[in-house]
Amino acid sequence: MRLDGLYRSIKRVSGHYWNSKLIGSMFGSLILACFVVPAQAQTSSQQIVLMCIPRNLVESEGWEHPAPGSRIQLFRNLIRDYLLERGDVGSQYRIKENAFAHFEPGRTTARDILQVVSANQECPPSNYTAKLDISPLDGSGPQQRTTPQSSPSEAAPNSLLRAWQYQVGRGVPKDPLTAARLYEDAAKQGLPDAMYRLGLMYQDGEGVQQNFGNAVYWFYQAAQRGHTAAQAEVGRALFQGEGAQQNEKAAFQWFLLAARSGLSRAQCALGILYEGGAGVTRDASQAVFWFRKSAEQGELYAMHRLAVHLREGSGVGWSEAEAMQWFRKAADKGFALSQSSLGWGYMKGLGQNVGQGVQDYRQAAYWFDRAAQQGEPHAQVNLGMFYEEGWGVERNLARAKALYEAAASGPDPKVAAYARQFADGLPGTSTDTTMSRRRASSDDIGAWIVAGAAVVATVVVVKALFGSSSSSARSAPPDTSNFSSETNSNWDTGTSYTPPATSCRVVQTATAFEVPQGTALSNPTGATTVVCD
Repeated sequence: MRLDGLYRSIKRVSGHYWNSKLIGSMFGSLILACFVVPAQAQTSSQQIVLMCIPRNLVESEGWEHPAPGSRIQLFRNLIRDYLLERGDVGSQYRIKENAFAHFEPGRTTARDILQVVSANQECPPSNYTAKLDISPLDGSGPQQRTTPQSSPSEAAPNSLLRAWQYQVGRGVPKDPLTAARLYEDAAKQGLPDAMYRLGLMYQDGEGVQQNFGNAVYWFYQAAQRGHTAAQAEVGRALFQGEGAQQNEKAAFQWFLLAARSGLSRAQCALGILYEGGAGVTRDASQAVFWFRKSAEQGELYAMHRLAVHLREGSGVGWSEAEAMQWFRKAADKGFALSQSSLGWGYMKGLGQNVGQGVQDYRQAAYWFDRAAQQGEPHAQVNLGMFYEEGWGVERNLARAKALYEAAASGPDPKVAAYARQFADGLPGTSTDTTMSRRRASSDDIGAWIVAGAAVVATVVVVKALFGSSSSSARSAPPDTSNFSSETNSNWDTGTSYTPPATSCRVVQTATAFEVPQGTALSNPTGATTVVCD
């Protein structure tokens, strides 16, 4: 029998043959063969997929000669059957570290075991290199295999809609695990909104083990296909360094992409970055431009920051009247900082219809009280002063003391320090006369606090800004369309500045963002992070 016929017969019986090569300085170019593929057997009709096998499986677990019915044979057969059915010659398949240790026959899937990378990459030095012929046995030419994320099939939109129904309990029992699996099915068929929603589930740990690396992987896949909300999430992940390598410049570029398409929270994020000079040169006028865009769509923090800039005349012409209007809009929707700032305006008589300089202590006390109830420390101090002096409210020293003490335990150290002084200076203490007179001076108060001008830490604000993404996406029905990679560029950026194109990539990492065993789903490329230049 000719050698190539012999090897074809071997394949018919065993379903595979291997050519294993040990990579490493100890073994040099030593070849360990399970079944050697002779050169003359590799005709143009063959399809060879490459595998990387951890050394311990070959040297300790009997990979090359598994005992019939053994765990290693079942493990190897699972991989073989999967590659014969779905293997792609353009890919290299790596067995994940510790995959065999956690292998459960009948429960573990090939996707739990394998990590897929480009066929052009070298196997890790500690792995053996192996080959598997997945050519048809009838000698026909190479089969056309579509990648998991090519064009969506007709079933993909149905999977996406069913996933959402299971996630929210619309017409079916609420089942996050089933929702996650259906989102994954639709995502792997190329639907960007499924990718985005699956990313949110990984981010929140809903139906799956929380995993920021997997979340960013799916956000990035959707973002590349033009999904605006996913583009903003990639920006957030890069800015915070959560599931991605921190990169403020790249974060700015992704935010800009989403902002130009009209996403209000991305526009607000741009305003924050321009305001603080994070990832871009500080520019108050650009901050105002994007805050206004976002505020006009109802973003509360954008309304507040736009009003602050108008109050200060920073990046825009000073207008206390317009500032009070924006503070009022955000305050009416329950935004505590704006409620405090609005109270300050009424306290000082700023920007009201009756004219500048007309104070309204009752209105001031009302808005300070609404903000103080939410724990806003500036409002607590100001309202405490109102109760101490009897401005707009009935004088109540016990209430004043309670408000000062609440602010003294708050997160702002400067406000806390003044609040402690004010509490110690109430009538009946050793310093009551001098401190009381100081608190009566609005000029002194303005020297240490201008309610509304306080800037919350940028990272905290960005995180809070995107905190509602999951609930918003969950409540809205999914978009079953297949996005193009182009975005809406009709939004004016405010200047002629065009940032360089983002250059990002998904990279494998051996330790970071590893999926814990028992996770319902797994990242199709294994443990990853997104890195941008």
